[in-house]
Amino acid sequence: MTILQNPLIILFVIIALGLLLGKIKVCGLSLGSSGVLFVALLFGHLHCTLPAGVGTLGLILFVYCIGLTAGPSFFSAIAEKGITLALLSIIAVILAALTTIAMARLFSIRFDLAVGLFAGALTSTPGLASAMDALKENPDNMASIGYGIAYPFGVVGVVLFIQLLPRFLKKDLQKEANQISSAREESKISRILVKITNPQLTGKRIMENEDYFESLNCRITRVMNDVGRLVPLKHDEIFQKGQLLLLVGKENKFTMLVNYLGEKSDKNYIIDADNERKEIIVTSKEMVGKTISELQLLKKHGVSISRVTKDEETRLATSSLKLKYGDTITAIGQTQNLQEFTEFAGNQTKALHITDLISLSFGLSLGILFGSIPVSLPGLKTLYLGMAGGPLFVALILSYFRSKGVIPGKMPQASRVLMMDLGLVFFLANAGIKAGHKIIPVLQQHGFKLFFAGMIITLIPMIVSYIVAAKVFKMNIVEALGGICGGMTSTPSLGALSSKVDSDIPVTSYATAYPVALILMTIATQIVISILK
Repeated sequence: MTILQNPLIILFVIIALGLLLGKIKVCGLSLGSSGVLFVALLFGHLHCTLPAGVGTLGLILFVYCIGLTAGPSFFSAIAEKGITLALLSIIAVILAALTTIAMARLFSIRFDLAVGLFAGALTSTPGLASAMDALKENPDNMASIGYGIAYPFGVVGVVLFIQLLPRFLKKDLQKEANQISSAREESKISRILVKITNPQLTGKRIMENEDYFESLNCRITRVMNDVGRLVPLKHDEIFQKGQLLLLVGKENKFTMLVNYLGEKSDKNYIIDADNERKEIIVTSKEMVGKTISELQLLKKHGVSISRVTKDEETRLATSSLKLKYGDTITAIGQTQNLQEFTEFAGNQTKALHITDLISLSFGLSLGILFGSIPVSLPGLKTLYLGMAGGPLFVALILSYFRSKGVIPGKMPQASRVLMMDLGLVFFLANAGIKAGHKIIPVLQQHGFKLFFAGMIITLIPMIVSYIVAAKVFKMNIVEALGGICGGMTSTPSLGALSSKVDSDIPVTSYATAYPVALILMTIATQIVISILK
């Protein structure tokens, strides 16, 4: 057996060469992981083969890990940041699907080629994965070829749109971003020193007013002692006239609370942050799933919590906030109390890096089972979520409830990224090999029509989405363009937009829109196939 006849060697050669190709940049753009598809098309043209089942395994791992990553942010983003960006994604995907159907009928393009153009125009690998899964009974399907033809302009077209539109509209992106940032700045978590002058508070326990502080998203964490040092608050601390207290909370709520307590103090203060403040990772069963109020930390352990970081988002530690496994809390207290509390909280960082294979196996099994359940839509054939949609939806639900501490199981970020990348390159290699021997005849038959159709499928959703965002939703151009990047599932365009502004607004908008587009693409591809087939 020669080297080119060994399927395993072929697999990893394709992956290596494809990733090397993906690193090559032209005008700042690169193919990334999709380089594997283009190399696989060449090897497929040479009639090479891969191990059986590698594509299906890669598909399942890839979409499941996408769901695990997107789950917590997907639901919270829609709930907390409004539904407009999610609607922008829905508009983009629906318009792209309708345009695909129109182009296919106008140019008499085969349904499998057309759905590949649809996925490639939106640079959506999950979309291609869903299409390939829906067409698995058709071994001669050409979805991968359509994807490969539309993908390059899908990348370049969105980047050009993001860069040229502000120039055409004569908009200063940084100035537009600053307008939003100035409003958000007021709601960031900060701290302020307050002097007690309200005589009605004198002699009362500070903790008796905790509910009022909580209603204003603020907490008192320290009190100034006789030598001018701010020390951690005690459970039985009382208000005293002239007393100086440190508040932690949202800046836009400080004015009301300061007026209630007394007045703002500009006095310099000293905090022993090294010994009296510590970031601790929650890993103990005694804390997971309980609210901060239920734990009574100041009374039982002599510490208070000022902030909690969940899924890379830092929040004020309100009494109703429920802790989950892996949360990072900022605890304030005396050195001895902090040491004892650290043992109680767990703080086992090594545990965060261990993948729960039992949970992973059950989740994948449930996803495969869920994907086999038939879904009936009016006027369409019976659809199945399949190997792409089933694991994706199950992972979204499981990761969301896991983030709330409702169900057990842990998959660290490093494990998710490795499995997602490995699954992606396995899937792309398999898709390219299967389509490789048909790409030349397809190009000879359809020629420029496929490239033109792919360009139109990319451009129309972007143009209409921006008009809707600006005229209907009244969105700032920076926020709208970030949402369009997410709706078009275009990470390169996000990089181009982020390089133009010193702000996290594009990333936030993208993160809200992107998961919606990913999920909708897995459904839309099957609907496009059902309509065109």
